Amino acid sequence: MSKDQRQRMGWLQFGIGTLLFVTLCVAGFFAGYRRGFYSGQEAKSRDAIYAKAYDVKDIISASPTASTAGATLTSYLEATIMPRSWAANGGPGALSYYETNHTIVISNNQEVHDQIADTLKQVRLLQQQGRAREAESILVSVGS
Repeated sequence: MSKDQRQRMGWLQFGIGTLLFVTLCVAGFFAGYRRGFYSGQEAKSRDAIYAKAYDVKDIISASPTASTAGATLTSYLEATIMPRSWAANGGPGALSYYETNHTIVISNNQEVHDQIADTLKQVRLLQQQGRAREAESILVSVGS
């Protein structure tokens, strides 16, 4: 090769440091993209509406007013847990109580389902502590 040809090809020669730097830049780009993609997917899934059934037979049977406890509980849930998210208030969520099998079916986003589960857990805890009347009065006062 002549000196002129080597000079023209010189721009193609890179040092090991340059190649390593470029490789790390490309890897960093893809890692950042991947992380952003998955965090976006997670955020999207938290906003997705899905249905879940909650068995509340134990809450209903321990209630002092078992005949109206299902309606009271559903009214309480709609009034206290993200009220704007329910269809009654223009939101996408729905809530139905089925008296035959003492089940509440809720269609809403993950945040609402988390709060529903926590609320039902708290009601059960009050009932287990022998404070069923107190739990009932809270449900009635807020849900009405």
